[in-house]
Amino acid sequence: MVADKDELIASQDTLIRLQRDQLAGQDELLVEQARLIALVEEQNAALRRQVGLDSTNSSTPPSADSIGANVYTARTDNLIWYGAHQTRSHAAVDGFDILPRFAGVLIRDDWHGYHKYSDPTRGGKVTQVQLCCAHLLRDLKAVWESDPEHQAWAEQIRQTLKKARRTVDTAITQGAAGLSTTTSQSLRDLYLNTAQQGIDANTPGTAGRSHDAYKLAKRMRERVDQVLNFTLDFHVEWTNNPAEQAIRMAKLQAKISGSWRSMRGLTAFCRVRSYIATAKAHGVEVFTALRNAFLGDPWSIATPA
Repeated sequence: MVADKDELIASQDTLIRLQRDQLAGQDELLVEQARLIALVEEQNAALRRQVGLDSTNSSTPPSADSIGANVYTARTDNLIWYGAHQTRSHAAVDGFDILPRFAGVLIRDDWHGYHKYSDPTRGGKVTQVQLCCAHLLRDLKAVWESDPEHQAWAEQIRQTLKKARRTVDTAITQGAAGLSTTTSQSLRDLYLNTAQQGIDANTPGTAGRSHDAYKLAKRMRERVDQVLNFTLDFHVEWTNNPAEQAIRMAKLQAKISGSWRSMRGLTAFCRVRSYIATAKAHGVEVFTALRNAFLGDPWSIATPA
């Protein structure tokens, strides 16, 4: 059975390369990375809990032979790719060879490792960025709940983002191609005014200030164009939730098994999962896709004319 798996993985090399090339040519890409495996204390039986997962984390720690690794995913509507690397770094993302060649709208969180891909002075080709508002809403909620009275700005800007989403949805329902200049500017001004309130309330030396709240408010003011991009272009989603949804299977696999025992196994999982998820997104039954792969005739993405 191991040999069969190796044959399946080997048979996907061409598919993965083609899929990677098509991802790099799409107009919209959603990315999300998730920390899947905890680091093992060197020469210590005490194992750390998994880092970066949500509340669905398994309470069972990884075994002593587990590895530290990250799983990344990139997707469009019908192309879903997974990759694995031992580090969360530029070297890892560059090595996947998707973002370095991607030119289009990138929907992402604000991890600094993604920044260079939209910076032409650093060779970036990304033309637009939409920061994931789901991430921002969670960050703002955490700040507000830590001190509801002093950090009221955080809840106010959360409501501003939700209002912006409702405004866009209403305009789309009414058949509009975009928001009016007046409406767009009004939302932007409200957003910026509230972000400035957060900065003022948490400026160094201010009573009751929070360093984390200050950094968040300042970041949101500086990234206003990337946060509100979805209000200017109705084709842009305001979250990268589809990418997070794509990575749930990897989270589930790690939760069930308790760990990844080797990079080879994790890489194999990512390759097979890329094949299955993309085939399914194209309306191909998973069993059919796997059967055909084992028979030496794997399903493949249609080559662009």
